[in-house]
Amino acid sequence: MSTGVLLVDGLSDPVPVDPNSIFLDTIPPSPDSTPPGERAGKAEPQVSDRPIGAFILSLLGGVLILAEGAILAALSSAVGSAGCVGCSEAGQVIGGVGAFGVLMGILVVILSVILLARPENHLGLGIAILVFSLLSFFGGAGFILGLILGVVGGILAIVFVPEDDETPLPGDPGWIPARAPDWPCPKCGAWVSGFSTVCTRCGTARPAPTTAQAVGP
Repeated sequence: MSTGVLLVDGLSDPVPVDPNSIFLDTIPPSPDSTPPGERAGKAEPQVSDRPIGAFILSLLGGVLILAEGAILAALSSAVGSAGCVGCSEAGQVIGGVGAFGVLMGILVVILSVILLARPENHLGLGIAILVFSLLSFFGGAGFILGLILGVVGGILAIVFVPEDDETPLPGDPGWIPARAPDWPCPKCGAWVSGFSTVCTRCGTARPAPTTAQAVGP
């Protein structure tokens, strides 16, 4: 069977094509074309590609942890200046607990914002949010609710699976070629499935595609 060439706009060299090829999009690429599977650039993640639930829960948990830590830090000065026996020591302890809670809250808030901006790092960020939320127990725990929200948000970030909205290109994993249309046999007139290269009734070979301009022997 003879082989022709396909003239494609924008390409300097003709591309060889088998007239009996089932799929038009399986024509070998020109040396000037982009190799299969390569993309010019990676688009920014869409909303569906971001761990929104993990971000919201982690952010709320961090804010609560930060708020209770700030309250304890402010309360420590009042307790320390009360003038009672042991009040000074108690104020220092409360102040230390509050300062630790403020630090843990700030870290959880920052990590939750990074999680929204860099969802591809969800595993490491989720582990960090989970650890700092658990450590906030020694800093007041954000009224307990903050610790719970941070832990749940961290777990959601760890198990997050981003959606792939990109359409696979030829050569990409999961790419499925479109089925060629059915064609009429030029000899007996029977309609043949696009998957077949010969007529199932008389054995006549499928004619060259009419949608491509083929020239050559």
